[in-house]
Amino acid sequence: ADVDMIGLEKEVKYLQNYAALQKARSNDNVQVTLKVNYQDGAVKIAPLIFMAFVENAFKYVSRGDSGSNTITIVLNEESGKIDFTCENSYDEAEPATGGIGLINAERRLELLYKDHYRLDIKKEQNLYHVHLTLTP
Repeated sequence: ADVDMIGLEKEVKYLQNYAALQKARSNDNVQVTLKVNYQDGAVKIAPLIFMAFVENAFKYVSRGDSGSNTITIVLNEESGKIDFTCENSYDEAEPATGGIGLINAERRLELLYKDHYRLDIKKEQNLYHVHLTLTP
């Protein structure tokens, strides 16, 4: 992350490697899905812009024996517009201990993308859902 912008393809490879590593470290009862679709891998984005959301998904995913323990990450790019979603199941009974990762991610988006992003974060029915859109 020593450059201002990198190609989307490089960021996608990092996401794929990170997800594979975390999946290998996770319990067998956590289902991880990563779907990526892009037209132009050379589209420039800020490095590691999605990582705070992905890291939180792996950190806070539910791991119980009953129910569905899932992480779903979807990244689509079309004509320079990037649509990213990250969703994970979570256990409402466990206390949420928060750090500054999401606050820093939002500040970074505001600094780097000002009027060219939209971030929606929702918690409902044991699902934590992040939707980020970056526009050229």
